[in-house]
Amino acid sequence: MVGDGVIAESIVSFNITWDSPGKGMQPEWNQNSQNIELHSVEIYPDLLYTKASGLATYFNHTNIQKILGVINRINRIIDSKLVELKVVTEASTQVGMGASTALPDSPKNTPATSTEKTEVSSPEDNKSSEDESDKTDASDFSYSVEVIGERLKLIDVQRRGGGIGDVQIVHKVSDNMVREAGTTTNQNANKIRAVVQMSGTLGRKIDLEYSDFNSESGINALVDILPSIELRFTPSEEAVVPKSESDRESENFLVDLRSLVKGTQMEKEIASADNFEKIKAAPNK
Repeated sequence: MVGDGVIAESIVSFNITWDSPGKGMQPEWNQNSQNIELHSVEIYPDLLYTKASGLATYFNHTNIQKILGVINRINRIIDSKLVELKVVTEASTQVGMGASTALPDSPKNTPATSTEKTEVSSPEDNKSSEDESDKTDASDFSYSVEVIGERLKLIDVQRRGGGIGDVQIVHKVSDNMVREAGTTTNQNANKIRAVVQMSGTLGRKIDLEYSDFNSESGINALVDILPSIELRFTPSEEAVVPKSESDRESENFLVDLRSLVKGTQMEKEIASADNFEKIKAAPNK
């Protein structure tokens, strides 16, 4: 059970992208290049609304520096995964081999005669060479990233509004990873992934899964970069919309406040404002 009040069930796809130029350089993130598609919205109960709007926004990452902070965290995970997969080391070796084979044949490049001394490397020398190759840093290379959330199902109850006011519903992906709705369980983790496209001569495309970005804090880095979806619905004058839990809490606070200001001028002002709101809402009762 999600909760009481107006409930929205939405299908949303995300494609969040940025470029990582390389080590020591700031990622390039353009807010106008992000793609969020709202495929469908179903409202329960199905009341009469005269206007609806949707907005993709960040509530916690309120400036570019905070967004870049999440991107840098994702990039560090990507860098470590590329090294684990030996993608960078192998690519560096291939580039080096390509450069050597490009040398033209000439007497200077002719193999040595049988009388030339051949040095045999020891296991320690091989180990040292391997250690040096392992130091190759993935962040030395540029790549682009796409964080993809494909047709995620988001189910949330209204945050505020009701009566004759706008109804606001906010979908946060982090709140919808595993959610029970009736007899069904909604799971979105297997629909989220990151695609890394390495540039230049490396040119490999790597798919990384949702689980690659889990952390000890419980916050998945891919989920953290996906914006929230804010929905607003304006009811008709004939519709009676249930009030949200936050609105009911506000009314309880108002009652408590009256007990503190009883017998003062403020109590009269509160009562006057409350009566005015009841008069406005009367035709909808």
